[in-house]
Amino acid sequence: MYPVSRSADLTVKRMGDEFVVFDAQNGSVHHLNSVAGVVWQACDGRTDAAGLARIVARATQNDNAGAAVELALEQLSRRGLLETNVERAAPDRRRDRRDALKTLAKAALIPFVLTLTAQRARAASESGDACIIHCTQLVTAGAVLVPNKVTIVGIYNSTLSTCFGECPSGYFRSDS
Repeated sequence: MYPVSRSADLTVKRMGDEFVVFDAQNGSVHHLNSVAGVVWQACDGRTDAAGLARIVARATQNDNAGAAVELALEQLSRRGLLETNVERAAPDRRRDRRDALKTLAKAALIPFVLTLTAQRARAASESGDACIIHCTQLVTAGAVLVPNKVTIVGIYNSTLSTCFGECPSGYFRSDS
């Protein structure tokens, strides 16, 4: 399979090494962390999953990127950001992949795509500007807790001087 990134009806904003993608077809806003962003950008229709894993390995300095690419492709496909449909892996493959992802979590290399639905996007456009929310998950690495951090896009309410948004399940808000 040679996945292709979708470009029609998308507005893309790069924020450091992450991306915010507005999908005009359904009004959704997607936040891609650095790993998911690398995979999405590299989906050119000429690069297979093994090639994508090599690209991610170079970008992240981690040779074990196959599981991350697999998960990123599933997330991107499920959210309609690929022209190519990627089926969810079989349960036994997901179980095997989970072990590899635990290793990647220690290096904060888990691909992550957060989607803001049309209803939330509409509420956001009525309430204020976008803002950044920092989220952290503590992952056990041996006997040590290692932080796995993600950044998401929230909505700033100027009346309350507050950034509203939800961290993914298992993460806590770690804004300073």
